Amino acid sequence: MSILKPWRQVVTPHADIRQGKFDASVFAADLGEVLAGRGAVDYRDAKTFFSKTYLTHGLTQLLIDVMRRLGGSGKGEAVIQLQTAFGGGKTHTLLTEYHLFKKPNEVGKLPEIQQILATAGLKSIPAVNVACLVGYSTRRRQREDVLGRDGVPA
Repeated sequence: MSILKPWRQVVTPHADIRQGKFDASVFAADLGEVLAGRGAVDYRDAKTFFSKTYLTHGLTQLLIDVMRRLGGSGKGEAVIQLQTAFGGGKTHTLLTEYHLFKKPNEVGKLPEIQQILATAGLKSIPAVNVACLVGYSTRRRQREDVLGRDGVPA
């Protein structure tokens, strides 16, 4: 029977973790903050985001399916429902798609994206218009429209 090695012997953590400078506030991604141009650079900047994102098999396959569909091949589902428990990567998946299609010239040069394009049989990331709706942000705005920012009916 083999014994598992401690994880620090198998992988090397990012520098911020090794140096004790990990900022826990960047642990939870917020799509609304990214869309507003705020929030942690780890999520806001496309290159930084991809440099810190491990593209799992499932996420890679999703990117391939979406690019094929948007690329006009007719392959891939028109609607994809992301179903995971809390912390399962739904927001991270949406951010991946957002950066991929919002900044195709920037992220399209990355080796991992080039590999995904080759697997998808595409020469480039399909050019699309990106629209995002963050549900909790909309509810907050609707409440403010009805009640005003101070919570008092307008």
